[in-house]
Amino acid sequence: MLFLDLGNNTVHYMFSNGSVGQWRPDELFEETLKLPSGTQIVGESAHFGTPRSSFSKAQYYTADELILWYEQLKVNNIQLYLAAEKETVKWRKRLSLDKGDNQDLMALEFFVKECPTALKNMKRPPKDFNIKDAIAEANSFRNEIGSVANKIRRFDYCHEDDKCSLWLHDNIVELCERLSPKTREIMCMEDDDLYWSSKNNGDNAPAGSLKSQKPLLKQMRTCSIIPVVLCHLNHDGSPRPRESTGSLAGWSWVKNEIFLQKPYRPVKAGTCRSNLQHHGLRQYTATVMNKRSKSGQPMPLSSYTKEEETYRKTVVVKDWNKAVKDLFVNIKAMVNEQFKDELSVSEYVFAQV
Repeated sequence: MLFLDLGNNTVHYMFSNGSVGQWRPDELFEETLKLPSGTQIVGESAHFGTPRSSFSKAQYYTADELILWYEQLKVNNIQLYLAAEKETVKWRKRLSLDKGDNQDLMALEFFVKECPTALKNMKRPPKDFNIKDAIAEANSFRNEIGSVANKIRRFDYCHEDDKCSLWLHDNIVELCERLSPKTREIMCMEDDDLYWSSKNNGDNAPAGSLKSQKPLLKQMRTCSIIPVVLCHLNHDGSPRPRESTGSLAGWSWVKNEIFLQKPYRPVKAGTCRSNLQHHGLRQYTATVMNKRSKSGQPMPLSSYTKEEETYRKTVVVKDWNKAVKDLFVNIKAMVNEQFKDELSVSEYVFAQV
Protein backbone atom coordinates (compact mmCIF):
# COMPACT_ATOMS: atom_id res chain seq x y z
CA MET A 1 0.00 0.00 0.00
CA LEU A 2 1.22 3.48 -0.91
CA PHE A 3 0.37 6.68 1.00
CA LEU A 4 0.65 10.07 -0.72
CA ASP A 5 0.76 13.71 0.36
CA LEU A 6 1.53 16.91 -1.53
CA GLY A 7 3.16 20.02 -0.14
CA ASN A 8 5.55 22.73 -1.30
CA ASN A 9 5.29 21.46 -4.89
CA THR A 10 6.57 18.05 -3.80
CA VAL A 11 4.81 14.70 -3.67
CA HIS A 12 5.74 12.88 -0.47
CA TYR A 13 5.18 9.14 -0.38
CA MET A 14 5.42 6.29 2.08
CA PHE A 15 4.97 2.58 1.41
CA SER A 16 3.45 0.29 4.02
CA ASN A 17 6.88 -1.32 4.46
CA GLY A 18 8.10 2.01 5.88
CA SER A 19 10.15 3.30 2.93
CA VAL A 20 9.65 7.01 2.24
CA GLY A 21 10.65 9.40 -0.49
CA GLN A 22 9.72 12.31 -2.70
CA TRP A 23 8.72 12.90 -6.31
CA ARG A 24 8.32 16.03 -8.34
CA PRO A 25 4.61 16.60 -9.07
CA ASP A 26 5.12 15.76 -12.75
CA GLU A 27 6.61 12.39 -11.76
CA LEU A 28 3.54 11.21 -9.83
CA PHE A 29 1.66 9.68 -12.76
CA GLU A 30 4.64 7.86 -14.25
CA GLU A 31 5.86 6.47 -10.93
CA THR A 32 2.49 5.25 -9.67
CA LEU A 33 1.71 3.53 -12.98
CA LYS A 34 4.86 1.43 -12.51
CA LEU A 35 3.37 -0.16 -9.38
CA PRO A 36 2.25 -3.83 -9.46
CA SER A 37 -1.34 -4.73 -10.30
CA GLY A 38 -3.52 -4.76 -7.18
CA THR A 39 -1.63 -1.94 -5.44
CA GLN A 40 -3.72 0.32 -3.22
CA ILE A 41 -2.95 4.05 -3.04
CA VAL A 42 -4.28 6.38 -0.33
CA GLY A 43 -4.07 10.16 -0.55
CA GLU A 44 -6.07 13.20 0.55
CA SER A 45 -8.89 14.17 -1.76
CA ALA A 46 -7.90 17.82 -1.37
CA HIS A 47 -4.67 17.05 -3.24
CA PHE A 48 -5.46 14.11 -5.52
CA GLY A 49 -9.23 14.29 -5.95
CA THR A 50 -9.81 18.01 -6.52
CA PRO A 51 -8.68 19.83 -9.69
CA ARG A 52 -6.70 23.04 -9.67
CA SER A 53 -8.59 26.34 -9.89
CA SER A 54 -7.54 29.97 -9.99
CA PHE A 55 -7.73 30.06 -6.17
CA SER A 56 -6.02 26.72 -5.50
CA LYS A 57 -3.50 26.30 -2.72
CA ALA A 58 -3.69 22.57 -2.04
CA GLN A 59 -4.35 21.50 -5.65
CA TYR A 60 -1.63 21.06 -8.25
CA TYR A 61 -3.21 19.03 -11.07
CA THR A 62 -5.82 20.05 -13.64
CA ALA A 63 -9.11 18.18 -14.08
CA ASP A 64 -7.93 16.64 -17.38
CA GLU A 65 -4.67 15.43 -15.81
CA LEU A 66 -6.47 13.80 -12.91
CA ILE A 67 -9.13 12.11 -15.06
CA LEU A 68 -6.46 10.68 -17.36
CA TRP A 69 -4.50 9.40 -14.35
CA TYR A 70 -7.62 7.77 -12.90
CA GLU A 71 -8.31 6.00 -16.18
CA GLN A 72 -4.75 4.69 -16.45
CA LEU A 73 -4.78 3.49 -12.82
CA LYS A 74 -7.97 1.56 -13.55
CA VAL A 75 -6.44 -0.08 -16.62
CA ASN A 76 -3.45 -1.13 -14.51
CA ASN A 77 -5.74 -2.48 -11.76
CA ILE A 78 -4.44 0.03 -9.19
CA GLN A 79 -7.03 1.35 -6.75
CA LEU A 80 -6.88 4.95 -5.57
CA TYR A 81 -8.63 5.88 -2.29
CA LEU A 82 -9.27 9.54 -1.52
CA ALA A 83 -9.33 10.40 2.18
CA ALA A 84 -11.03 13.45 3.68
CA GLU A 85 -8.64 16.06 5.09
CA LYS A 86 -10.37 15.97 8.48
CA GLU A 87 -9.32 12.34 8.96
CA THR A 88 -5.65 13.23 8.59
CA VAL A 89 -6.03 16.04 11.12
CA LYS A 90 -7.92 13.81 13.58
CA TRP A 91 -5.48 10.93 13.48
CA ARG A 92 -2.46 13.22 13.59
CA LYS A 93 -3.82 14.61 16.85
CA ARG A 94 -4.37 11.10 18.19
CA LEU A 95 -0.71 10.31 17.52
CA SER A 96 0.38 13.69 18.98
CA LEU A 97 2.17 14.53 15.74
CA ASP A 98 2.99 18.04 14.57
CA LYS A 99 1.72 19.14 11.17
CA GLY A 100 4.02 18.04 8.37
CA ASP A 101 4.05 15.98 5.20
CA ASN A 102 5.64 12.86 6.67
CA GLN A 103 3.49 13.16 9.78
CA ASP A 104 0.38 13.31 7.59
CA LEU A 105 1.48 10.12 5.87
CA MET A 106 1.94 8.41 9.23
CA ALA A 107 -1.51 9.59 10.31
CA LEU A 108 -3.10 8.19 7.13
CA GLU A 109 -1.38 4.85 7.61
CA PHE A 110 -2.50 4.67 11.25
CA PHE A 111 -6.06 5.56 10.22
CA VAL A 112 -6.20 2.70 7.70
CA LYS A 113 -4.71 0.20 10.18
CA GLU A 114 -6.94 1.20 13.10
CA CYS A 115 -10.25 1.45 11.21
CA PRO A 116 -11.38 -1.71 9.39
CA THR A 117 -13.90 0.33 7.35
CA ALA A 118 -11.51 3.19 6.51
CA LEU A 119 -10.90 2.22 2.88
CA LYS A 120 -14.52 1.24 2.31
CA ASN A 121 -15.69 4.68 3.39
CA MET A 122 -13.17 6.69 1.38
CA LYS A 123 -14.09 8.46 -1.83
CA ARG A 124 -13.24 6.80 -5.15
CA PRO A 125 -11.93 8.73 -8.16
CA PRO A 126 -14.82 10.38 -10.06
CA LYS A 127 -15.46 9.83 -13.77
CA ASP A 128 -15.60 13.60 -14.25
CA PHE A 129 -15.72 16.80 -12.22
CA ASN A 130 -19.05 18.09 -13.52
CA ILE A 131 -21.48 19.02 -10.76
CA LYS A 132 -24.50 16.72 -10.93
CA ASP A 133 -27.98 18.27 -10.86
CA ALA A 134 -28.88 16.55 -7.59
CA ILE A 135 -25.69 17.85 -5.96
CA ALA A 136 -26.29 21.40 -7.22
CA GLU A 137 -29.85 21.28 -5.88
CA ALA A 138 -28.58 19.92 -2.57
CA ASN A 139 -26.00 22.71 -2.23
CA SER A 140 -28.70 25.35 -2.72
CA PHE A 141 -31.15 23.56 -0.42
CA ARG A 142 -28.54 23.09 2.32
CA ASN A 143 -27.33 26.69 2.18
CA GLU A 144 -30.87 28.05 2.30
CA ILE A 145 -32.08 26.10 5.32
CA GLY A 146 -28.73 26.64 7.04
CA SER A 147 -29.15 30.39 6.66
CA VAL A 148 -32.69 30.23 8.05
CA ALA A 149 -31.60 28.02 10.96
CA ASN A 150 -28.97 30.61 11.88
CA LYS A 151 -31.48 33.46 11.80
CA ILE A 152 -34.17 31.84 13.91
CA ARG A 153 -31.63 30.61 16.48
CA ARG A 154 -30.65 34.23 17.18
CA PHE A 155 -34.18 34.87 18.50
CA ASP A 156 -34.31 31.72 20.66
CA TYR A 157 -36.83 30.13 18.27
CA CYS A 158 -39.48 32.61 19.31
CA HIS A 159 -39.59 35.40 16.70
CA GLU A 160 -43.05 36.42 15.52
CA ASP A 161 -42.10 35.74 11.88
CA ASP A 162 -40.67 32.33 12.68
CA LYS A 163 -43.57 30.04 11.81
CA CYS A 164 -41.27 27.03 11.64
CA SER A 165 -40.51 27.04 15.38
CA LEU A 166 -44.15 27.89 16.07
CA TRP A 167 -45.17 24.76 14.14
CA LEU A 168 -42.80 22.68 16.25
CA HIS A 169 -44.30 23.99 19.49
CA ASP A 170 -47.89 23.68 18.33
CA ASN A 171 -47.36 20.09 17.15
CA ILE A 172 -45.01 18.89 19.87
CA VAL A 173 -47.55 16.69 21.67
CA GLU A 174 -48.56 14.78 18.52
CA LEU A 175 -44.95 14.52 17.39
CA CYS A 176 -43.88 13.04 20.72
CA GLU A 177 -46.68 10.48 20.51
CA ARG A 178 -45.17 9.27 17.24
CA LEU A 179 -41.52 9.23 18.31
CA SER A 180 -39.78 6.34 20.02
CA PRO A 181 -39.00 6.70 23.76
CA LYS A 182 -35.27 6.68 22.92
CA THR A 183 -35.63 9.57 20.50
CA ARG A 184 -37.55 11.58 23.07
CA GLU A 185 -34.87 10.91 25.65
CA ILE A 186 -32.02 11.88 23.32
CA MET A 187 -33.71 15.07 22.09
CA CYS A 188 -34.88 16.11 25.60
CA MET A 189 -38.53 15.72 24.64
CA GLU A 190 -39.74 13.61 27.55
CA ASP A 191 -42.74 14.65 29.64
CA ASP A 192 -40.55 16.28 32.28
CA ASP A 193 -39.11 18.49 29.52
CA LEU A 194 -42.50 19.37 28.00
CA TYR A 195 -44.70 20.05 31.01
CA TRP A 196 -44.35 22.24 34.06
CA SER A 197 -43.78 20.17 37.21
CA SER A 198 -45.09 22.80 39.62
CA LYS A 199 -47.15 25.95 39.60
CA ASN A 200 -44.04 28.04 40.29
CA ASN A 201 -42.95 28.50 36.70
CA GLY A 202 -42.12 31.13 34.12
CA ASP A 203 -45.54 30.86 32.46
CA ASN A 204 -47.45 31.30 35.73
CA ALA A 205 -49.45 28.27 34.55
CA PRO A 206 -50.89 25.30 36.43
CA ALA A 207 -48.60 22.36 37.20
CA GLY A 208 -48.75 19.75 34.46
CA SER A 209 -49.52 22.25 31.68
CA LEU A 210 -47.53 22.40 28.46
CA LYS A 211 -44.72 24.93 28.53
CA SER A 212 -45.03 27.97 26.28
CA GLN A 213 -42.89 28.23 23.18
CA LYS A 214 -39.72 29.86 24.50
CA PRO A 215 -39.10 27.78 27.66
CA LEU A 216 -40.15 24.58 25.88
CA LEU A 217 -37.86 24.96 22.89
CA LYS A 218 -35.05 26.17 25.11
CA GLN A 219 -35.32 22.93 27.09
CA MET A 220 -35.19 20.65 24.04
CA ARG A 221 -32.30 20.06 21.64
CA THR A 222 -34.04 22.49 19.30
CA CYS A 223 -30.80 23.51 17.61
CA SER A 224 -30.61 19.98 16.17
CA ILE A 225 -34.34 19.49 15.65
CA ILE A 226 -34.97 22.67 13.63
CA PRO A 227 -32.81 21.63 10.61
CA VAL A 228 -34.99 18.51 10.37
CA VAL A 229 -38.17 20.62 10.44
CA LEU A 230 -36.71 23.01 7.85
CA CYS A 231 -36.26 20.13 5.42
CA HIS A 232 -40.07 20.07 5.19
CA LEU A 233 -41.22 23.58 6.11
CA ASN A 234 -40.21 27.07 5.04
CA HIS A 235 -39.60 29.90 7.49
CA ASP A 236 -43.15 31.16 6.88
CA GLY A 237 -44.67 27.78 7.76
CA SER A 238 -45.46 26.67 4.20
CA PRO A 239 -44.36 23.23 2.96
CA ARG A 240 -40.96 22.93 1.24
CA PRO A 241 -41.11 20.47 -1.69
CA ARG A 242 -37.95 19.73 -3.67
CA GLU A 243 -37.59 21.62 -6.95
CA SER A 244 -36.69 18.46 -8.86
CA THR A 245 -39.59 16.29 -7.64
CA GLY A 246 -42.39 18.51 -6.38
CA SER A 247 -42.52 16.33 -3.24
CA LEU A 248 -41.03 16.62 0.23
CA ALA A 249 -37.41 15.51 0.42
CA GLY A 250 -36.63 11.86 1.16
CA TRP A 251 -34.39 10.59 3.92
CA SER A 252 -31.62 9.16 1.74
CA TRP A 253 -31.07 12.44 -0.13
CA VAL A 254 -31.26 14.57 3.02
CA LYS A 255 -29.02 12.23 5.02
CA ASN A 256 -26.25 12.23 2.41
CA GLU A 257 -26.51 15.64 0.73
CA ILE A 258 -28.07 17.97 3.32
CA PHE A 259 -26.92 16.60 6.67
CA LEU A 260 -23.79 15.21 4.96
CA GLN A 261 -23.74 11.97 6.93
CA LYS A 262 -21.86 10.31 4.08
CA PRO A 263 -18.28 9.12 4.61
CA TYR A 264 -16.79 11.77 2.33
CA ARG A 265 -17.93 15.36 2.74
CA PRO A 266 -16.56 18.91 2.51
CA VAL A 267 -14.43 20.20 5.37
CA LYS A 268 -16.83 23.15 5.72
CA ALA A 269 -20.10 21.25 5.85
CA GLY A 270 -22.36 24.16 6.80
CA THR A 271 -24.89 25.07 9.48
CA CYS A 272 -27.16 22.02 9.22
CA ARG A 273 -24.44 19.51 9.94
CA SER A 274 -22.92 21.80 12.58
CA ASN A 275 -26.26 22.00 14.41
CA LEU A 276 -26.68 18.24 14.31
CA GLN A 277 -23.13 17.12 15.00
CA HIS A 278 -21.30 19.91 16.83
CA HIS A 279 -24.16 21.40 18.87
CA GLY A 280 -26.15 18.16 19.09
CA LEU A 281 -24.23 14.89 18.96
CA ARG A 282 -21.12 16.39 20.57
CA GLN A 283 -23.10 17.64 23.58
CA TYR A 284 -25.14 14.42 23.84
CA THR A 285 -21.97 12.31 23.73
CA ALA A 286 -20.28 14.35 26.45
CA THR A 287 -23.33 13.92 28.68
CA VAL A 288 -23.85 10.20 28.05
CA MET A 289 -20.17 9.30 28.41
CA ASN A 290 -19.38 11.82 31.15
CA LYS A 291 -16.68 13.43 29.00
CA ARG A 292 -16.71 17.06 30.07
CA SER A 293 -13.88 19.25 31.25
CA LYS A 294 -13.94 21.10 34.56
CA SER A 295 -15.45 24.08 32.75
CA GLY A 296 -18.29 21.88 31.51
CA GLN A 297 -17.23 21.82 27.88
CA PRO A 298 -17.18 18.54 25.88
CA MET A 299 -13.72 16.99 25.81
CA PRO A 300 -12.03 16.54 22.40
CA LEU A 301 -12.19 13.14 20.70
CA SER A 302 -8.41 12.91 20.92
CA SER A 303 -8.83 12.43 24.70
CA TYR A 304 -10.94 9.29 24.27
CA THR A 305 -9.39 5.88 24.84
CA LYS A 306 -9.68 3.29 22.10
CA GLU A 307 -12.45 1.54 24.05
CA GLU A 308 -14.34 4.81 24.58
CA GLU A 309 -14.05 5.69 20.90
CA THR A 310 -15.39 2.26 19.93
CA TYR A 311 -18.36 2.68 22.29
CA ARG A 312 -18.99 6.19 20.99
CA LYS A 313 -19.13 5.01 17.39
CA THR A 314 -21.04 1.76 17.87
CA VAL A 315 -23.57 2.89 20.48
CA VAL A 316 -23.79 6.67 21.02
CA VAL A 317 -23.47 7.81 17.39
CA LYS A 318 -25.75 5.00 16.23
CA ASP A 319 -28.45 5.99 18.74
CA TRP A 320 -28.15 9.65 17.76
CA ASN A 321 -28.47 8.95 14.02
CA LYS A 322 -31.50 6.74 14.64
CA ALA A 323 -33.12 9.56 16.60
CA VAL A 324 -32.49 12.07 13.80
CA LYS A 325 -34.04 9.68 11.27
CA ASP A 326 -37.01 9.05 13.57
CA LEU A 327 -37.59 12.81 13.78
CA PHE A 328 -37.27 13.21 10.03
CA VAL A 329 -39.69 10.41 9.13
CA ASN A 330 -42.39 11.51 11.57
CA ILE A 331 -42.14 15.25 10.88
CA LYS A 332 -42.38 14.51 7.15
CA ALA A 333 -45.46 12.36 7.72
CA MET A 334 -47.14 15.12 9.74
CA VAL A 335 -46.35 17.82 7.17
CA ASN A 336 -47.63 15.56 4.38
CA GLU A 337 -50.88 15.06 6.28
CA GLN A 338 -51.36 18.73 7.22
CA PHE A 339 -50.49 20.13 3.78
CA LYS A 340 -51.91 17.34 1.65
CA ASP A 341 -53.76 19.63 -0.77
CA GLU A 342 -50.86 22.06 -1.30
CA LEU A 343 -48.37 19.25 -1.85
CA SER A 344 -50.73 17.51 -4.28
CA VAL A 345 -50.84 20.70 -6.36
CA SER A 346 -47.04 20.94 -6.26
CA GLU A 347 -46.66 17.35 -7.43
CA TYR A 348 -49.23 17.89 -10.18
CA VAL A 349 -47.48 21.01 -11.48
CA PHE A 350 -44.14 19.22 -11.47
CA ALA A 351 -45.61 16.28 -13.42
CA GLN A 352 -46.79 18.67 -16.17
CA VAL A 353 -43.33 20.19 -16.71
